[in-house]
Amino acid sequence: ASAGEQYDLIIEAMTMTSGASNQPYQLNLSGFIPDPHESNDDRKTATFWDLTQGPIQGYFWDKTTGRSDYFRFVAPQTAPGTPVTFELTNPAPNMRIRMTLINSIGLFQANTPYSEQGQPLVFSKALTPNMEYYLKLECLDLKTSLQPYTLSVTYAPGSAQTETQTNA
Repeated sequence: ASAGEQYDLIIEAMTMTSGASNQPYQLNLSGFIPDPHESNDDRKTATFWDLTQGPIQGYFWDKTTGRSDYFRFVAPQTAPGTPVTFELTNPAPNMRIRMTLINSIGLFQANTPYSEQGQPLVFSKALTPNMEYYLKLECLDLKTSLQPYTLSVTYAPGSAQTETQTNA
């Protein structure tokens, strides 16, 4: 189960002893790891990522609504012809991950091959400043993780900015 998803839990007694009806009980949920960005399993529900605010974290663990995480962002002003570089670190040891860049209307722009198991992944691409894009993170084989990954970005700022922007 993921944060942002709704489930029904039905609790029924197998047998009832006399006088046991309407007895209060307490239900505790354990083993739940909240992902603050769920549900972000498609473009429509993508999490907005302000690149100037630093890295963002997430989990690969939702097999119900989708196996991908989508992040929506606005491309920064960069030095002419220089790329924006995204880096995914701390993936679970058994995960192979791919990054895909999608433009604002949903058209494929570029992607990486799947990473080696448990290895960081880097993706660089020159982007049109101030345009909206989506970054799709996809795990091969529907695997899930109990540890968060970290997604960061670095770029050389354009003339409109005075200092180097690094969010690693």
